[in-house]
Amino acid sequence: MTTKGKNTNNQLIQSSKSRMTLATSSIVAFGGVGSLIIFGYTLIGTLAVLLGASISLGSLIKHRIESSAKLINKNERSVRQKLQSLKFKLDDKYRGYIEDSLDWERKIKKKRELLKSTLDSVFSPTEMTYRRYETAGEKALIGIEDNIFKITEILESIQYLESDENIKIYEEKIPQKLNQIKELSDAYEKVIVSFEQDKVDADHEDVFLQLEDLANRTEKYLNL
Repeated sequence: MTTKGKNTNNQLIQSSKSRMTLATSSIVAFGGVGSLIIFGYTLIGTLAVLLGASISLGSLIKHRIESSAKLINKNERSVRQKLQSLKFKLDDKYRGYIEDSLDWERKIKKKRELLKSTLDSVFSPTEMTYRRYETAGEKALIGIEDNIFKITEILESIQYLESDENIKIYEEKIPQKLNQIKELSDAYEKVIVSFEQDKVDADHEDVFLQLEDLANRTEKYLNL
């Protein structure tokens, strides 16, 4: 083969290699772009799912909070209505106990407001942690309310007792129960106030445990 022919052949080989390199680069480039596009769509899809889940979770928490509020209001009305009706059924000597019980019912409502304002200052209402502490706090408050309701049951029972001895036994339970309610209420407020003052502590686990312990104490007193 002549020198000219060899040169031409080498040029063709080099040209072919250049085209192959260019083609390969193009494929890699397009492949990279394709991968980026697929990754982009995947990322968008994932974000959409997460956003949807976040909205659904937020809606669920909101729904549970609203449902809890309705149940709490119903419970408060039940206790209040019971006590109000007893004013007209029992002798005047029991009126002081009824008024004391109504006063405690109003105080517990204020403590419920204190719980909400404290949690609002520490957490967002859509946080699961908010719900956790709200549940523990409400459990303790409802337990105290149950003890107030226990007084209405004692007073109602007195209406149907005939023995003076039995009436006396029931009458002695009322101031005892009122003292227990005061003890529980004071302990509750102490826990919530310490919670509010301890905002720098992100854990607050000790406060949660105190609320749980207080809820258990309300059940214990309820059975006394």
